[in-house]
Amino acid sequence: MDNTSQLLAIGSGIILAVVSYILIDYFGKKLHFKQRFFNIFWGYILGPIIENKLKKTKEKLYSEANGKVLEIGSGTGSTFKYLNFENISTLISIEPNPFMFNELEKQSLKINKINDKNKKDKEGINDNDNDIDNDEINNNNNNNNNNNLKSNKIKILSKTIEMSINDKDIEYLSFDTIICNLVLCSIKDEKEIMQNVIRLLIPGGKLLFIEHIESEKYHWRLFQYIINPFWSLIGDNCKLTKKTDKLIKSIKGWEKVTISNIITPLPFNFIQGIAIKEL
Repeated sequence: MDNTSQLLAIGSGIILAVVSYILIDYFGKKLHFKQRFFNIFWGYILGPIIENKLKKTKEKLYSEANGKVLEIGSGTGSTFKYLNFENISTLISIEPNPFMFNELEKQSLKINKINDKNKKDKEGINDNDNDIDNDEINNNNNNNNNNNLKSNKIKILSKTIEMSINDKDIEYLSFDTIICNLVLCSIKDEKEIMQNVIRLLIPGGKLLFIEHIESEKYHWRLFQYIINPFWSLIGDNCKLTKKTDKLIKSIKGWEKVTISNIITPLPFNFIQGIAIKEL
């Protein structure tokens, strides 16, 4: 193959890749392909892998949640099992991806069953009805149009945080704890979200977070920038190259921000942290 043919082949490949990206992105938004695919990809492939590697970190960090709690981007409710509900009055769970809603509600009902059982055990009440009722989940979904569900301590909002604020589902200066678990990577304007986090927290309230950020290692960072466009398609707008640690520190209103790396064998640079709002 001569040089001209090689250049034509490379050029055709680039054009095909660009056109494919544009078409996938367009129809992904129009027909919710990205959300549908991510629900499967996260639920059955990537999610369990990451969950296994971050389990101990989550157990320690999220047990710090107390009072009135808000979780932004709950996904399928993977953090619920790490929360100590004896220290929590209410948990408001926000998740705008409608294809994660059924599993999220199932986890909510499961946790509430466990909490009810623990309470009855302490009170000496015998209760053998602890199974999750799928009909109960389906009835909740049908009756509430997947928009606003409340089950004991957990209230689920199937909308964005901006919509939740505008609809007055959540109010400023009302939360003791806010949780962000691998969600800021997928939010377009994470700075605005963090400013809202400050507004939503009471003085002295805390943000608990686990996120992944741009790699500190050059070869991994280069790899992240190369695959980032494709990754955002399969990861429901997840970006591998965000500097979330620096963003959180830059937001005015914190009294103290503590961030540390989470060491895992995965090709992601995970961080955990606690940010406390000034009094």
